Amino acid sequence: MYDRQGGRPEGAPIGLWAQGRARARVPVKRCLTAAAALLLLIAPSVRVEQATAAPRNVRGIHTLADSPSTADAQLTWARSLVGADGHVTQPFSGIDSTTLGPTPTAAYFVEQAYARGLDPILVLQGHFTSRSGCDPSGPEGWRQPTPDVSGGSYTAVAEGYRRFVAELPRVDGRTLYIQVGNEPNLHYMWGAANPAEYARFFADVSTAIRSLGDGRIKILNAALAPGGDVDNLDFIAEAIAAEPRFAGSFDYWASHPYPRNQPPENNLHDRTALPGSRDTIDSYLLELEVLAEHGVDTAGLQVFLTETGYELGDATFGEYPRISEEVRADYIRRAFEQYWANWPEVRAVTPFELAGWHGSWAEFDWVWPSSTTSAPGFPTQPRLQYARLVPGTGVVVGTVRDNAGFPLKDAAVSSERGEHQAVTLSDGTFVMLAHPGVYALTAAKPGYGSSTVGGVVVTGGQDTIVHVAVPAQLSSTLQNASFEAGDLSSWTRWGTVDGTQEGPWYGDVAPRNGGRFLGTAVNCGAKDGGVQQAVAARLGSHVDLRAWTLTIKEGTAGIRNRVGIDPHGGTDPAAGRVVWSPWVETDGQWEQVGVSALAQADRVTVFLEHDQDAANAWNISAFDEVELVHRR
Repeated sequence: MYDRQGGRPEGAPIGLWAQGRARARVPVKRCLTAAAALLLLIAPSVRVEQATAAPRNVRGIHTLADSPSTADAQLTWARSLVGADGHVTQPFSGIDSTTLGPTPTAAYFVEQAYARGLDPILVLQGHFTSRSGCDPSGPEGWRQPTPDVSGGSYTAVAEGYRRFVAELPRVDGRTLYIQVGNEPNLHYMWGAANPAEYARFFADVSTAIRSLGDGRIKILNAALAPGGDVDNLDFIAEAIAAEPRFAGSFDYWASHPYPRNQPPENNLHDRTALPGSRDTIDSYLLELEVLAEHGVDTAGLQVFLTETGYELGDATFGEYPRISEEVRADYIRRAFEQYWANWPEVRAVTPFELAGWHGSWAEFDWVWPSSTTSAPGFPTQPRLQYARLVPGTGVVVGTVRDNAGFPLKDAAVSSERGEHQAVTLSDGTFVMLAHPGVYALTAAKPGYGSSTVGGVVVTGGQDTIVHVAVPAQLSSTLQNASFEAGDLSSWTRWGTVDGTQEGPWYGDVAPRNGGRFLGTAVNCGAKDGGVQQAVAARLGSHVDLRAWTLTIKEGTAGIRNRVGIDPHGGTDPAAGRVVWSPWVETDGQWEQVGVSALAQADRVTVFLEHDQDAANAWNISAFDEVELVHRR
């Protein structure tokens, strides 16, 4: 699949979903593509409990799960975030007239959602067309469904959708929501946006699914992109005019109200939005108004906000702050607690998105995709908006640094009871969710000692700040220098790095020596980054770094590797004091590169870096046999 860093090597676990935004005033989300089958591994059996009546809960989240492990993780995080009887939206694709039933992907996801007391909203879609090679001018986007005859009905493909839905798990007392398509008012999402075509398609699919006669299944329209290539309000009017059945084919109305950087108190309900603005948390009211104007009884019509939220960095309206982690955490909390939960027409809100695929959609993430899961079911690397919304918890925020003051990435922070955990980011910061109480927190990282801070008071709904310094206990020799451990133990990543590989690999790459090497590959994309490791040194001594490296490309754009030393022992590869070797491009042959430096502290940091170019059909970067020599 393609992410913000580029493509993904063949054979890797992949999922299928893509969205686009056509106009500048719409949150920009570019394509992700992949194969239709997700979660194909055999899932463990789950005992599904029947639901009991519960108070209305509008909370939900949009997931992007691409494997059994990520589905389990994201559904667990979702349950901790939204609570019992919350909602979770997840896309599934590749449906057409030949579809015989649901993929294991969809059945597993629905089963697991029910097992956690969540109601799933499945966004069902057809097929995606990728560009040919790496030509950015080539066609790319979602194909419109094929009608029975040109300009006619869609009964054949509708049967494919019916068969997909028919065998999905259902549980008495719970609902299976089906959103048919996504943002078809964008050319990117429908080949060429056409209200009449979508209206006929949606009416036929709705009729087919309703023929199952199962009241536990409810149907939603494809939520429209705000604005769009065809304006969303015009799209609704034209759809009803072209196909009157459209108006009666949905049980609930789906909408995507993105407020940009307007705070939640700027809304249409209270007439407090900026004059003429359609960028509000309740812009769905404008869509309901058009429905009513065209004969739809909206008096009791409830709405699903299957996408919404705040994009980091958005500064559309100069009167209001740019969206930062702190601002969006505050805005989204108030939107849920003070507005959406109090508007009776809102049935569920599933903001986009919990954790993007392989670093995609980072500006929308609620959880860093690299997060693991703690014993209580919390992510170990939540974004602030996630942490602030989990009920019944407090938040510990802080940093972990070494005794020289450098931030430590991938340091583990844990409580002595309650099994609460967090993992630091590249700047040494962490966010840890914990139940109210008093804790001792310990920070540790391989190659360093551990430090414990006692008497940390966690209060529900509040932040506690904790900074921890851990002593370096570094070896004077590189650990896992040839990557024979089979993982990146002792090394810390930055940027995008695939990991250790066994040969023969892509391009028939084999290790320089031994059985493994460090390798990163991408098809029509760029994965830039590297690994680093701190090593004890004697102040004033000379250190020589040597490593074997290899590059392969399919294309004419450059691709290059290098190695470096920070003689001060710093952790930032972008720091000006890092001493680098020349960049090299090796044309498929292993080549040794090296650099020397004079240690300016009791440690030095070794860096291995690769730099790729998305213009190439393939980029392959590799390192092996890294050696650090100390001289007087």
